[in-house]
Amino acid sequence: MTCLLVAFYAIVLVNPSAPFNPLPPRTPAPAAQLPPATTPASGTATLTLAAVTDTPRPTETATASPEPTASPTPVATLAVIAPASPLPTPTYTLSPFPFTVQGDAPIPIQNSFNLSGCKWMGIGGQVFDLNGRPITAYSVHLEGGGLNADSLTGSKPQYGPGGYEFKLADAPKQTSGVYRIQLRDAQLTPVSDWIAVNTFGDCARNVLLVNFVQNH
Repeated sequence: MTCLLVAFYAIVLVNPSAPFNPLPPRTPAPAAQLPPATTPASGTATLTLAAVTDTPRPTETATASPEPTASPTPVATLAVIAPASPLPTPTYTLSPFPFTVQGDAPIPIQNSFNLSGCKWMGIGGQVFDLNGRPITAYSVHLEGGGLNADSLTGSKPQYGPGGYEFKLADAPKQTSGVYRIQLRDAQLTPVSDWIAVNTFGDCARNVLLVNFVQNH
């Protein structure tokens, strides 16, 4: 009997759920299982991390610079300059007449040779020989503007010892190519070329100064 009890308890200990166990263990209730979570098919952002690689930086390689070389100092050379050729001596062609006008005559100036002032227009001047001395008793002949007249040198001393003068009008007026004069000697032989005298229409230039000088 004792052996049966020992065997009974041994079986119960090994298998508590045996049908002949008067105190079988309670059967546990099945555990509730949750349905698996479903992942949405779309609309979910996926963060993808790109692998970052460390790119090695280029290393500086020291390069030896060549040492500067000394440039040779330029040596000044003397240029041989050929002697300049002598300039040709200018030659002047003498006028076929022994008298020409002095400077840039006719020269327009303001009337200061008579009391008429601006109510006068005319031509005046002097005649000089080779030594710059005034010549008298020569004749200056005028043509143009309805005038044909002569004026003796020395007859108008207000211009100088060899002075002459022509009155052209009672007021200054501008003309071009109207008047001309020529110097003649005591025998009325022409000793100068014809000189054109243009006039101006203002009081500051109502006298045309024309001096004659002997050139040979």
